[in-house]
Amino acid sequence: MFSYLRLFIHKTKEMFFAEQSRWFLWSPVLFGIGIGVYFTLPFEVSKWIVIAVFELFLLLFYLFRHQSNRLFITSCLFLILIGYISVYMQVLYFSKSIYPVEEKRVYFKGRIENIDHNYRGKQRIIVDELVDFDEMPIKGKYRLTLMSKYPELRDGDCIETVAEISPPTKPFLVGGYIPSVQTFFEKISGVGYVSAGVLPVECSKSNRFMDYLNNQRIKIEQHIAKILPPNEAAVVAAISVGSRGGITNKLKDDYRDSGLAHFLSISGVHMTMIAGLTFFFVRFLIALIPFFALRVDGKKVSAILALLMSFIYLLISGMEIPAQRAFFMTTIVLLGVLLDRNAISLRVLAVTTLIILILSPQALVGPSFQMSFAAVIALIAFYEKYGASVGRFIRGESYKQNNLLSKLVKVLLVYFCGIILTDLVASITTSVYAVYHFNRLAIYTSIGNSLSGPIIGFVVMPFLLFSLILMPLGLDKIPLEICGWGVQKVNEITSYVAALPDSSVLIPSFPLWGLLFLTFGGLWLCLWQKPWRNWGWIGIFIGCCSLFSVSNPSLIINEEANTIAVQAENGEMVVLPSRGNYVLKKVWLEKTASTPLKAKQKKLLKEIYQGKAEDLSWLNLKCFETYCDYKGRIKIYKNGRLYDIKKNEYFIVYSGGSVWIEKDQLKIRTMDEYLGKRAYIQKEVIE
Repeated sequence: MFSYLRLFIHKTKEMFFAEQSRWFLWSPVLFGIGIGVYFTLPFEVSKWIVIAVFELFLLLFYLFRHQSNRLFITSCLFLILIGYISVYMQVLYFSKSIYPVEEKRVYFKGRIENIDHNYRGKQRIIVDELVDFDEMPIKGKYRLTLMSKYPELRDGDCIETVAEISPPTKPFLVGGYIPSVQTFFEKISGVGYVSAGVLPVECSKSNRFMDYLNNQRIKIEQHIAKILPPNEAAVVAAISVGSRGGITNKLKDDYRDSGLAHFLSISGVHMTMIAGLTFFFVRFLIALIPFFALRVDGKKVSAILALLMSFIYLLISGMEIPAQRAFFMTTIVLLGVLLDRNAISLRVLAVTTLIILILSPQALVGPSFQMSFAAVIALIAFYEKYGASVGRFIRGESYKQNNLLSKLVKVLLVYFCGIILTDLVASITTSVYAVYHFNRLAIYTSIGNSLSGPIIGFVVMPFLLFSLILMPLGLDKIPLEICGWGVQKVNEITSYVAALPDSSVLIPSFPLWGLLFLTFGGLWLCLWQKPWRNWGWIGIFIGCCSLFSVSNPSLIINEEANTIAVQAENGEMVVLPSRGNYVLKKVWLEKTASTPLKAKQKKLLKEIYQGKAEDLSWLNLKCFETYCDYKGRIKIYKNGRLYDIKKNEYFIVYSGGSVWIEKDQLKIRTMDEYLGKRAYIQKEVIE
């Protein structure tokens, strides 16, 4: 027994040191662990403790300076600490820009920093540089939803209005998304809405470059709307200038359910295609002209122009965070071309990831970062292992026939197979995080991407690039119409795929520990090369099995006690009839993977709640005039109180608290326990 254990340890050490060239790939992982520790802890660690631990590590470096093994372990732990300190320092810095907000109505003048749209298509603005009626400064900046549409508004405009403001929104459910994390790192003090009018005013000072840029974006969007039909114009505007306000909810749902929602948000796919198309088109033109082909390095000239075009595309796209991240990754790749280095490798990705996490550590906990980097890591690792085989197949090294026709057929075959394989690898990898964050899995995403991929790659993006280049010359009408035709076909594909039976299914979120097993199992599989890489499948298997440990609460009640959901006999949650908050109810159902009730079920539920009917096989709930009896164990009064019959005690569960009934005990989870004391929730914690 011990001999096998010693042999196992020896083989493990042997493979570990044989992978020395891959050690650097784990540096962003260790750095990210430190960031993850910060967001996982339910309390803010004292800065004096952080400083003491940092000093302790400096001492350990000195003591272990001649002991390579201990120095290596200390370095790994120190990298984790640096990740923690990076986000901690940003929290200390951002806290100076966040000001406490009370729920009230305010009059102000301010500048629009950014305009986007919420899930219902309503305009949302972030306003800064605020002053009140007496021209006194108002501290902080705010995100406001406009109840009426103002198409003439644009980034950089100054406005005056009356708004209802309040502190950042609390989570709708214990274990759910915490909006205050995003608002804190965006330096937003409060949120609210504007039901009154919005009037334009003169700005006291302006940024001429940003004003010019915003004007150009507005002109491009308006120009597109004049040439293309509404649905096509809305999508083209989304992928060119980042404006998604014209996309209908039906079209958004089709893209989401077909697995193509990522196409509507400018990110890595768009930036890569713009840069790649520019690179290959310029290199092709240089190769056609012997004078240039013999005198300049076509590859490097193409890389420079591709980098320039990517930067221009970033500017006109609105410079949203995913677009900035994609531009940065594209820049690293093109710099690799200019420096004659391997442009696409896990080492380049590791450097890119480290830089992004240093600049924006909060990105680690967001779905955009997790999904995009998971897909890129998986794809690079996949082609790193199988790319040589594909190359040999194209070159015909394993075949007797090696003529031009066979090469052409193989290239086309490899291209279409590559689309399917790339989509399959990326879809499987990102589906884990789609389930964790959005509780939704697009079943036919491979069909949607396989059908639309060639159209996007050969029609939409190339002619979008040509139209943007030719637009200043007034020669963009034909390429823009061709781009619109491609978008029309992609819209039809999304509509077809979304209409297939069970195109999108709701799945409960993985528990955090399950997501970690899946993530580290996948990283182990992708980053190592020796046979021990297959150990990653163990982590992936455990992570997948974690779904079986997920169960819905028996009852959920919000802070105001005016919205209550109970668990039906099939395990899904049913929201009891009440006006309540539509968004809150929607989030409850999505996070618990519960399907909305059909018309007959809604009618039956209303009758049960009024005490006119019973259906214990569906919902173990008996209702009377003032209360309902749930499972013979809990009385739910219609004013929101809970009464435990056996213990004769009252329970109020705040802010989406969850109640589990196990044997003779009630387990209560409250929002305060979930949130803990964090700087991005309670500013006084770090003051």
